[in-house]
Amino acid sequence: MHIGEAVKFSVEALRANKVRTFLTSLGLVIGNASVILVVTISITGRDYVLDQIRAVGSNIIYGSYQAGSNAQATADADFVKISDVNAVRQQLGNRIVAATGVMTDYDSMLIAGKEKDVKIIGSDEEYARVRNLQLLAGRFLDQDDVLLRQKVALLTEKLAQKMFGSQPSAIGQTIRIHQLQFTVIGTFKERTESFGLSELSAETILIPITVIRYFTPIERIDPIYVQAKTAEDVGPLTTAVRQIIESRHRPGARYDIENLSSILDAATKIAAILSIVLLLVSAIALIISGIGIMNIMLVTVT
Repeated sequence: MHIGEAVKFSVEALRANKVRTFLTSLGLVIGNASVILVVTISITGRDYVLDQIRAVGSNIIYGSYQAGSNAQATADADFVKISDVNAVRQQLGNRIVAATGVMTDYDSMLIAGKEKDVKIIGSDEEYARVRNLQLLAGRFLDQDDVLLRQKVALLTEKLAQKMFGSQPSAIGQTIRIHQLQFTVIGTFKERTESFGLSELSAETILIPITVIRYFTPIERIDPIYVQAKTAEDVGPLTTAVRQIIESRHRPGARYDIENLSSILDAATKIAAILSIVLLLVSAIALIISGIGIMNIMLVTVT
């Protein structure tokens, strides 16, 4: 039989059995579409998760004091200090984009007619860049705010909304922190919501670290952030930061210095496993539809 005759015979057979042709075609379409859809979903989901993790901060190294074995007075001296942040900047200046530290405090404030405890964090002009924060209104802290110990503050998006109704309305307003007046210069939010797992919560006030130092009896940086220039240098820099901080404190002090690479690696592995599972499920569906089509063709041929 020539090719033309075979094609003609096939077309006639398909026209003569329209329902069977439709069901067979539907099985082929569903089977192949399921595989394509599953692959697309797995790749898109993996990229979304990894992008969300990267949005917390690019090439970030973070750390804090972990434990010590001596008395409380000695442990206080073991905490990461502002001088440690400056030492990291000086010794690793050509390998990092920025280094910054965070100090935390709390104060009671009147919000929407109710008195609430609000988190107060202190940092410097590098904090917004390292943490990849999004400015909503006003401006971020600058070097003069930190050096001159200016009484200025930034509010998180939700806190500004509750206190003043909108982001622009908060700019220029005065708030009281530990009985001192602070001028609101900006509002901000995290590009990727950390849901309170970082030092930032939904209701947080950011002030210069040189100012918050007067409100806290103990100087404690928790955490310290370091942003590497390249992703390839994140691992070696993590070790270098740990060595610098440990060398500036007693041998018994331990510091937890980590980076986002381990989280990214774990997310990549989880995404790969989920992709394999989804592909297996779609493959089973494809095999089942193939068996059904084989049965129809076998009956037809017989």
